[in-house]
Amino acid sequence: MVYVVLWYRDGNKEPIYSYDNRPGRLQPPEQRHTVNSELLQGRVTFRPGQMPALHIQRVMTSDQANYTCRVDFRIASSRRTYLSLQVVVPPGQPVLRIGGQRVTNEVLGPFQEGASLVITCSVAGGEPPPDLVWMREDEVLDATVESRSSAITENQLGLLRLSRTFHNAVLTCYASNNNITSPAQASITVTMNLRPLVTRLVAPPKGLRVGREYDISCASAGSRPHANM
Repeated sequence: MVYVVLWYRDGNKEPIYSYDNRPGRLQPPEQRHTVNSELLQGRVTFRPGQMPALHIQRVMTSDQANYTCRVDFRIASSRRTYLSLQVVVPPGQPVLRIGGQRVTNEVLGPFQEGASLVITCSVAGGEPPPDLVWMREDEVLDATVESRSSAITENQLGLLRLSRTFHNAVLTCYASNNNITSPAQASITVTMNLRPLVTRLVAPPKGLRVGREYDISCASAGSRPHANM
């Protein structure tokens, strides 16, 4: 039979929470619980039963610590279990910048073929510091963090020569520091001016006769916007 359950934090001698289950006590069940921590006051409860556990509501970064649970029995020896609680703070929303200016439009361009594009993705906060990954659909473009501090994490994506395959490409920066919450993300769509791929005469006559009038058509394809002909 369980007599007393005591919870300790970071090896302190005084328990932060105690549950007194000794028989013969003349207090109601709610008074068998005692919270001895100002930090946890109003946020913590111990729930005995088949799955006894200490429940912390509205977890804060200050709750990160090493916890010890000690159980005293009526006859058996006391038992202790240990748990290290790590609190993760998700990162903020990624912010995209070009040349130091914040990107406010979801569509960039149009850029010329062969032009360069440098976009910086920065994220505030996050504990532990987040990883930043640039992706185009399922393709990883850049996963290297250039700058990391206690406040800001940055990853700069450099595209030296834009090919026509980047037209309407969606570039997304993902920020993540855990495998529980969904990554924070920010996206932009690249638009481009494209040179004609094909220019040809449509069914030109094999020969021309003096004095006659001919209609000769020229067709072009693959350009954006439509080519001037």
